[in-house]
Amino acid sequence: MEGVDVEAMTRSDTILRVEELQTTFNTDEGKVRAVRRASFSVERGKTLCIVGESGCGKSVAARSILQLVQHPGVIEGGSIHFDGPRGAVDLTTLDPYGAEIRAVRGNDIAMIFQEPMSALSPVHTIGQQIIEAIQLHRDVTRSEAYARAVTLLDRVRMPDPEKRLASYTFELSGGMRQRAMIAMALACDPQLLIADEPTTALDVTTQATILDLLRELQREQDMSLILITHDLGVVAEMADDVAVMYLGRVVESGPVGEVFANPHHPYTRGLLASIPRIDPERAHRRFAIPGNVPSAMTEIQGCAFQDRCPFAIPGRCDVDRPVTLEIGEAHGVACHLFDGDDAASPEALPWLGVEDDYAPSHVGVDDEVQESVVLDVREVDVHYPVHGGLLQRRIGTVRAVEGVSLSLRKGETVGLVGESGSGKTSFAHTLVRLHPPTRGVITLHRDGREPLDVVHAERGELRNLYRSVRMVFQDPYGSLDPRLPVREVIGEPIDLLTDVTRRERNDRVGDLLDVVGLSPDIATRYVHAFSGGQRQRIGIARALATDPQVLIADEPVSALDVSVQAQVLNLLERLVAERGLTMLFVSHDLSVVSSLCDRVVVLYAGEIVEEARSTSLYRTPRHPYTEALLAAVPVPDPSVKRNELPPLQGGVPDPANRPAGCAFAARCRYATERCRDERPALREVGDARVACHHAEELELVGASA
Repeated sequence: MEGVDVEAMTRSDTILRVEELQTTFNTDEGKVRAVRRASFSVERGKTLCIVGESGCGKSVAARSILQLVQHPGVIEGGSIHFDGPRGAVDLTTLDPYGAEIRAVRGNDIAMIFQEPMSALSPVHTIGQQIIEAIQLHRDVTRSEAYARAVTLLDRVRMPDPEKRLASYTFELSGGMRQRAMIAMALACDPQLLIADEPTTALDVTTQATILDLLRELQREQDMSLILITHDLGVVAEMADDVAVMYLGRVVESGPVGEVFANPHHPYTRGLLASIPRIDPERAHRRFAIPGNVPSAMTEIQGCAFQDRCPFAIPGRCDVDRPVTLEIGEAHGVACHLFDGDDAASPEALPWLGVEDDYAPSHVGVDDEVQESVVLDVREVDVHYPVHGGLLQRRIGTVRAVEGVSLSLRKGETVGLVGESGSGKTSFAHTLVRLHPPTRGVITLHRDGREPLDVVHAERGELRNLYRSVRMVFQDPYGSLDPRLPVREVIGEPIDLLTDVTRRERNDRVGDLLDVVGLSPDIATRYVHAFSGGQRQRIGIARALATDPQVLIADEPVSALDVSVQAQVLNLLERLVAERGLTMLFVSHDLSVVSSLCDRVVVLYAGEIVEEARSTSLYRTPRHPYTEALLAAVPVPDPSVKRNELPPLQGGVPDPANRPAGCAFAARCRYATERCRDERPALREVGDARVACHHAEELELVGASA
């Protein structure tokens, strides 16, 4: 076709070349420039990872390839050259609703979307959706398509694939839904697969399994892969090449080893500096890029990163848009620092980021202070009845939490980790009586006052509990009332739980906004007007409104970009240090927990399987489940691979049908008959508490490996 150099594409073995792509959304508020002259390419059989913060245009660029940009979005300029089985074609010249582009979508190029729960139909079975995708592009009977669907689910290692074909989306776990999405994407053996944040919402072991699966399928089919992510550990593990996007432009690109080892652009350096790393030696350096990504509606003259860059050159970076410079073999950077006779050396530039100047809590907490228990939990069970039948009689019990005992001491941060379904959130909610425990004792020790029996607290006493123990929820948008301005959102617990005047309440809201790094001027705005990181700061301010003793943070950074994540973690750590708070930090990300927590409690199937000081647990884990969690964490360095331990198979057992022995036995490579028959007790082993029959004799691999 006209404008496509077929010979050049074949010679370079490039399957996709995007040049000067511009995608905009013409809204009533103005023009949203989501992608601004972005250029990148994908080599045949290789993986390109596109990275950047939310709002940088990664997903819109990916959707533009298949012309899946929703109204009022439009591709305004540039070209997308695809060298597929039908020959080279510029996809931007095809009718978005025509037969030619429909033949490409799902057939030659397939896409895995970020949220399978939204991308898959809730009213059709998984089998119906996969069969439809097959029959759309292949001339086969329904029985042939059915057989192909079973094969596909088996290929992506879906347990009991034929049974799962009859399942609906809501009946599957997050990992199963993602496998179903991958199976559907592979239905017609595409040459190029686009995966948009395929592991963002998954816990670390499921993420490792999905990444291993994608690698295996790519090798089998000699398939090219575009992987969109903000997780630089995933990039280091998966990528052959990497493109770093900022506000719609690619600011640096090249082979992954070269970009990680020799980053040039200040934004790339800032992202790499912000990565939380598992560090058994506790070397504490957590950086955060100052500021936020500008709105895509912003008119940019010069470099889009200039307002956040300490190296910006006045009169140049704010005037001239930088062009991409070749600084090495296939390594390009769009930055004025490296242009001209006065070009800077990247070795001479410091890593971009703001490092906190206070002592982190896991170093600064005094042992004598730590002995002061604030919240004491003893043998807590959380059970939910299961009802069924015409009369909705009780037919079973979901045992979400079983016999958990834990003490939280003054001024310390305790990490609670485990896979989805381990009971972390149920336990956290129980501590503030969102779910009443079925059995056990929870005692809140308050300075100068009688201890509070949380389990049996009456309505008036619960007011004291809610004032002393506050929660930061995982989804700030879902947990903050969108109908109220920020002043009312933060001020609500002050009104309900304290006795102050309205003026005093408003003054306190302003002070809290200042504490969490937001301007008091935003108090009249609504939650929808803020970014994810800003919303989480508002949620933290609301949690601090009553000056609590204990802060329970339930996955507070799991959905945030790495640089915003670093800002929020720095904020939480500062609050713990300055206010003497006790914090329970719930997470599935062990690298985040490593940099933040004094102690780590590992939960599996509602039971504590290991508890130890952070330094000890990461260096020498004593439970096989802890070892598996550590081995599954991606290492943010392309020259270092994950521990070569067998990946965990299966999932957390059904809490309504718990095994007789160790709950982890079915997935444990060290399990014996005793493990399957006898439930291990939680006992002291060295400096840890461990629930494993073989803890003393096992030599497990820690993070230092």
